[in-house]
Amino acid sequence: MQIFISYASEQQEKAERVCTYLESRGKRCWIAPRDIPAGTNYGEEIIKGIEGSDGFVLLFDASANESQHVLREVERAVSRKLPMVVCRLDDTVPSKSMEYFLLSIQWLDVRKEVQHFPELLDEAFERQPGTAKAPEDRQKAVLPAEGKQLAGTGTSVRSRLTLVAAVLLLLLIMLVLGMVQKAREEKKGEAVPTPVENRDNAGKEITASETPEADHKTELKTGDYVSFGRYMPGGEAAKAGEGEIEWQVVEAGTEGVLLVSTRILAIRPFDCAESGSFDRDSNGEVYDRNRADTYTLQQMREFRGSNRWEDSDLCAWLNAGGVVHYPGQVPQNGATDEHGNAFGAEAGFLTDFTKAEVALIEQSGSGVFLLTKEQAEAYAADGSLRLETTPTEEAIAADETSWYRTYKAAGATDYIWATATAAEESACEIYYVDISLAKEKFGKKYAAAAGFGVRPAIRIFPENVSLEGDGSRQNPYRPAN
Repeated sequence: MQIFISYASEQQEKAERVCTYLESRGKRCWIAPRDIPAGTNYGEEIIKGIEGSDGFVLLFDASANESQHVLREVERAVSRKLPMVVCRLDDTVPSKSMEYFLLSIQWLDVRKEVQHFPELLDEAFERQPGTAKAPEDRQKAVLPAEGKQLAGTGTSVRSRLTLVAAVLLLLLIMLVLGMVQKAREEKKGEAVPTPVENRDNAGKEITASETPEADHKTELKTGDYVSFGRYMPGGEAAKAGEGEIEWQVVEAGTEGVLLVSTRILAIRPFDCAESGSFDRDSNGEVYDRNRADTYTLQQMREFRGSNRWEDSDLCAWLNAGGVVHYPGQVPQNGATDEHGNAFGAEAGFLTDFTKAEVALIEQSGSGVFLLTKEQAEAYAADGSLRLETTPTEEAIAADETSWYRTYKAAGATDYIWATATAAEESACEIYYVDISLAKEKFGKKYAAAAGFGVRPAIRIFPENVSLEGDGSRQNPYRPAN
């Protein structure tokens, strides 16, 4: 049995606790960002996770109620008819959109037992159709959204459940009678009572002047330009008016907005040789191309770096602010084909991003990543992405390599940039975009080559931020102050 865990980022700690507990009980869980491979399409992986699950848990609180990301997950789960349990963590009243999907869903009120709710949740799933029932003395009352807690009344579990059923039936009858009465009054032209949604929590009517206006969020579309974050190559701190990153929307939809930098922001290796010395393994053996087929995968990574995105120096650097915690040793100057690299002189890529910008990136669960070869091909084919691009002036000044000089000397107007896709049957080669000189759009090169262009991508959910601008290159969207 696999259970999908849906939550807002503010409740990540509780979500991970639920995951740990359920998996210790033999129930496999799907949880972001753990189960989303680096560099993949975040939205697609979420859909796959839901479609591959047998149950769905929602940690419901104020932050989940406001999250369009969570709402889309709930909608998908309901459409798939997944058994669902909603854990109420606070007193938030569901929004109309959320209530629509959760009206008939099982609720577990854990407001008073928030420290022990993973255990209660486990028991709730044991009562789902097709699963073994918990012993009667361990069963807890499963409550509707606005129900009152029945524990401690002294009645048996069966009696309490019967009482809940009776209350629900009574509420249904009252709802039907209310609808009939409303129809009669409308037909007679009489005033209709103020609907529930136009009353406050105390039942007081809200007048038109008191009703808050709906938030009008900016709807980004493919091709829009966005200014988001700052970065200065070479270890320089970005100052006001400097280093703003220009991104372009290449995908916009229900799964968020995918932004790709329009320029190459840095030039550096994908991953330095893991031995610390290019073309030497950890035992000092020198790489011999005539014996390439005899080396182990680990030896090739020691010779020429790893092509696994999640283990790469580039992934660690792009997702760090301040000090970078590299997966192995700190990249050594002698660990690339040019016996030098740009990592050592710099703090993490996110150092000059604001806290709010970093939070928006983290909310997606994808972090900062590189497009895969397949994504680059697809976006280029539908016209949403230009493969042709050049490094920024700052990147050339700080990171220029013999690779770049060779391309310029050959008359290239654009430059190469790395993807997150590993070459087939290789431990150290990656695919990169080579639109300038090669006949093919993609080439393959070892990870420790010093001259790859870095063209980052991020995914954000714009409903979580107010944007200014009109999306043009002259006046790009940017987060409002």
